[in-house]
Amino acid sequence: SIAQDKELTKSLLAAAGGINPESGSYRDIRVLRGDQQVARIDLYDFLLNGTLPPLEFQDDDTILVGPQGTTVTVQGEARNPYRFEIDTTRTLGRDLVYFARPKSGVSYVSLTGTRGGVPYSAYLTFDAFLGSRLQNGDLYTFVADGVGQSMFVSVTGQSAGSSQMAVPKNARLGDVLKQIEVDPQTADVESIYLS
Repeated sequence: SIAQDKELTKSLLAAAGGINPESGSYRDIRVLRGDQQVARIDLYDFLLNGTLPPLEFQDDDTILVGPQGTTVTVQGEARNPYRFEIDTTRTLGRDLVYFARPKSGVSYVSLTGTRGGVPYSAYLTFDAFLGSRLQNGDLYTFVADGVGQSMFVSVTGQSAGSSQMAVPKNARLGDVLKQIEVDPQTADVESIYLS
């Protein structure tokens, strides 16, 4: 049955040590029978929709995991924050939305990547992102942001209070520092910096 074939495929991959997430492809898995390819499997179809091609394994079949293709990474307000393997030569932001599934309220996308061999960053409206072309190695952060709303500030180091706080968008550094609890015995308040 198809259900048994799905379980068999998963158990065979697991028995082989799984797919190396740093170098192996989840989208290019081939089943070889002798010199013939009998199936090509895209595990994204399985992960997102639960579908696999019908396949009956035979003794001596080989499962070949191809090398990982081009990737982009998603973080922030997405239901699927992950590094996705996609064809960046023909993929737009709207295609990535299908995989990443941003949460409601996302209004901007922060992009960090490389363009023309130099570091590049942009802060795009969600609508502008939908039509933008993706490039290998890009990092996209989905942001629920809007004019007049708060922003989140992360605090690291010898703070005695909360490690994150919401502050108004127009807050000044001095306003934020007043909200950070420190123990003067362990914190050097003269050595505070922004990153």
